[in-house]
This record gives sequence, structure tokens and C-alpha cells, in this order.
Amino acid sequence: MQARGRRFGTIATMLGNPVYWGAGYQDHTKDQLAKLASLGVDTLVLNIAWSRPWLDVVNLEELYIPREFGYLGDPDGAAAKRETLRRRMDAAIAADLKPFFLFGVPKVLDPATIADQPGADDLVGSPTSRIDPTKVVACIRSESLRRLYRDLIAQHFDAFPETDGILIYTMDELAEVCDVLDDCPRCHNVPLAHRLPEFLAFLRSCIDQHKPLAELWWEPWEFSATQTYEVVERMPARVHLALHRCIHEVYYSGTSDSWFSSLCRLARERDVKVVAELFWSGTGEDLGPLPALPCPRLVLEALVDLAGHPAVVGIKEYFGTVAEHIGPNELATRAWLDDPGRPTQDILLGLSRQYGDPTSTILGAWEHASRAVEAFPWDLSWRMRQYNSIRYDQYAGDAYWDQGFASTLPTPWTTPSWLSSRLGFYVAAQHSPQPDEVRLWLETEARLERSEDSLESAEARLVGALDSVRHGMRADVERQIVSVRAFAYLVRSRRLHCQASRRAARVRHGYAPLDLLVTLRADLANARELRALVDQEELRGFDLEAMDRAIATMEADLAEAEGDGAAWANRKLL
Repeated sequence: MQARGRRFGTIATMLGNPVYWGAGYQDHTKDQLAKLASLGVDTLVLNIAWSRPWLDVVNLEELYIPREFGYLGDPDGAAAKRETLRRRMDAAIAADLKPFFLFGVPKVLDPATIADQPGADDLVGSPTSRIDPTKVVACIRSESLRRLYRDLIAQHFDAFPETDGILIYTMDELAEVCDVLDDCPRCHNVPLAHRLPEFLAFLRSCIDQHKPLAELWWEPWEFSATQTYEVVERMPARVHLALHRCIHEVYYSGTSDSWFSSLCRLARERDVKVVAELFWSGTGEDLGPLPALPCPRLVLEALVDLAGHPAVVGIKEYFGTVAEHIGPNELATRAWLDDPGRPTQDILLGLSRQYGDPTSTILGAWEHASRAVEAFPWDLSWRMRQYNSIRYDQYAGDAYWDQGFASTLPTPWTTPSWLSSRLGFYVAAQHSPQPDEVRLWLETEARLERSEDSLESAEARLVGALDSVRHGMRADVERQIVSVRAFAYLVRSRRLHCQASRRAARVRHGYAPLDLLVTLRADLANARELRALVDQEELRGFDLEAMDRAIATMEADLAEAEGDGAAWANRKLL
């Protein structure tokens, strides 16, 4: 992580993006990697370990067959995945990029796979996983597990000796450790800070046996705030941190929180380096399958914020970069990396002129798009971001309005952070009371309406500037228009869902369903328009069959309501 004369010495990303997916965006071609390098990227993470259901590599067990615990591997699948990653590795090296891997360690175990297998009982910690109740947890204090990972790491460096670093999650994406409250015979009543640092030191020693200069980053995701503080206070040497900007999640909007600041202070005291994760490409988990939403001001503000933490030595694009869709967010990042002291407004104005925008019409569009992201009520529920990917396929098998807006929001996970620290940010999560206060829903509608209005303003400005932009920039501006328009449909769908839930509640209290029917008609029209845009622009990441089933259900439901509104309301809502 040696700095190269600029604020951050490590600039990392992945090629492709799991919310804007497709095989064509993960080929690791010479042209794709050259585009990443042109942005200042020097570190390439070769696998997107949260790419389910697109089946990239998540665990070491998916790449290698353990010598002692062979039943944990799949020889045919492992060989194919190694071949894919070998191609990516060779391409990264040819592009002069440092190759990193991302794994979940330890892998959550499948009881059906390990049943009656030799040595399997000693691998198991807690009998029930928090991530997947059909699975069990592998125990990091088990000597059998230590032998397993000593073997797998050795196999990894035999297969990929060029590896410059490994980023591991120990509580997320099919990886998990025992909880202090679980009934693991080794871990019960033993604080995480007395178990996990030792395991990280063990992994570091395994890597040292093969390549001492390879870096090891640890991602403390899904743990509570205090757990992460206590682990970092005991961090072993030469294990560094990869951190989301906030304990609740990564978002384009907002600055880092006190959890991040506290960890950075503790890290500096321990000489632990921090790589901060943010969105600086044109889409992200919070925005869903949009090609290139232009919000460069938010990206620049995030970079300035992170630069204010001395422990932060690098940045990582959290969800990856679609190299074919380089736009103002990526260009703003590059400009800031080249001159971190340059004022944000100067960078934005320079970018606007780069597009051939002397009247700053595009600059105004970017500002409205940024305000739309800021207005969106991300803090209502984590699932507000998930809806961006699967908005109109939620109730394909049932009537769309059988459930109200609030009842769709709980987040189902039960990790330590979700049961403690994150509840301070999200209003609606699993195991928390479901809010039904009408003023909260009115406020939510108002924030969604502000977001929608800003997106409409952004689109109008982008369309108005399209004919005057430089020829080479036109395709990019067209992508921005599509992204802004798609996001507007998604925001509108949430506003209408919220509005319909509120109006349905009035019907349950004896009012006629006329207002509700107006909302349902608008929502169906919005769904059809979004579906048409997805088709026309070949947007990736939408489940088209599910959307079609949902729209058909909405059509049938509305037809019944318009035929006999009172009977429909009595059957559906009362």
C-alpha cells in the first residue's frame, strides 16, 4: 500500500457489477482493464464474492478440494472456476494491475454434505447459522478448521502465486463465526475479541508461509459496533481493514459515521491501514440496475470526507465498475485523485466543459440527480435499496396490494449488527416494531416526491443538452438519460406503493376506494413504462418474467376493482 504521490496509495475495484450484470461485463479483456487503469485503478479484485445468483467464487472451498475434507469441494466446479480466475489473473498482470481475491472465511457448512463424514463433527461450532438456518457454522477455534484453511491457502498460492492480496469477510456471504451467545462448546461465553484476532493471525501466518508480501484485508461486516472496536484493539500485525463508510451500509449520499471514525482512530493507534469502500462508479447496490446514474458531486464529497481520516490509505469501489460505461462519476474520481486539493465545484465545472457544455446545463442535471439520491429515504429500510432491483416482481403469485408498504420492509437477517447497531439507522428491520404512524408515511411520500421531481429536472436538462455535447460524449449522456429515467420510475413506484397503502388504510376505515383506484391505475401505468424502458434499452439486472407476471396480476386486480369497487375492497382490504 505504498502511496504514489497522491492521497490514496491503493485504488481498487472489480470489473463488472452484480446489480448491472452480464457476461459481457466480466470478460477481463485488455480494453476493459485499460479503461480501469486510465481511471487510476491499480488493484483489481478478481471475483465478486456477493454475486449470487450469478455464481462467482465466494469461498476458498469453491476453488480447491481439501485434502483431508474432500467432501467440502466439487472437483469439476472447482476446476472450471480456477480456469476462469486464471484468465482474469493473467489479464490483470498484463494490465499491470495488482490482483486481489475476495473470500468468505470460514464457509458456512451444509449438514447434508457433512453428515457422517470423517472429521466433520469437529469442524462444527454453532449448530444453526444466523445467515441461513438450514446451515451450521464452522468454528474458527477448531483445530480441524485450522488444518482445512492451512491446506486451502497453500493450494491457493500454488495455483495463483501472483496473488498480491486477499480480502476476507468473516460474517457475510456464506461466511460466519460463532456468536458469544451460541452454544458452540469452544466459543460459548468467549468474547469475539478473544477469538477472532487469533484466527486472523493464523490466516496471516498461513499466507506468510507462501508469500509474506501478500496483503490481508479483513472486512468486519455484520458485527456490532463494539465487537469491531474490540477486535481492532487486538488486531494482529499486518492485517488491515476494509471498511464500509458507515455501519449501516454504503450509500452514495451522506458522509461517514462515528463508527467509521472511531475505527479509523483505533486503526491508526494500532498501525492498521484502512481501505475505505464507497460507490464511485455509475451504479451501486443502492441504485440498482442502472447503467450510469450521474451524481459526481456525491462521489467527490465522499472522497473528501475519506481523505480527512489519516488511517485511510486506499479506496475500493464497493460493487465494481462496468468498464464500458465510464461516465461523470468515474471521471470525477480520476480528476480528484490527480489533484485532491482542487475544490469540488472546480472539478465539476471542468467535467461539464469536457462534455462540451458551456452553459453548464449538464452540470445542473448532475446536481439534480445528486439531490434525488439525497432525498430518497434510504434510512427507512435496507429493503428500499433492494426494491431498486426487484420492484415489480415482489408479489408475482398473489395480488399486489394484499400487503401494505410497511409490511414489505423488514430486513430478515439476524446478525449481531442487525440485532443491535444498525437498528439505530433503519426505521424498519426484522424484530423491530413495524411503524404505522401516518406522519411517517406522509414524510416518506414527500421525500420520494422530492426525489422524483429532481430526477425529472435532471432528465429534462440532459435531454436539452444532448444535441450540443461533444460527439464522443453523446453515448454517455444517453446512458445518463436512461439511468435517470429508470430511477424515476423506481422512485415513483415506491411513492405510489406508499400512497396506496395509506389510502387502503382509509378504505379499511370505511371510506370509498376511489382514491385508491386512482393510485393503482397510476402504478400500473408506471410499471408498464418501466417494463418498456427495460426492454427498449436492454437494461440488465431486472427479472423480466417476474415483472411480466406481476404486471398481469396488477391488471387483473385493477380490472376486478373497476368492475365492482365495493366488492373488491371488501374482499381485498376488509
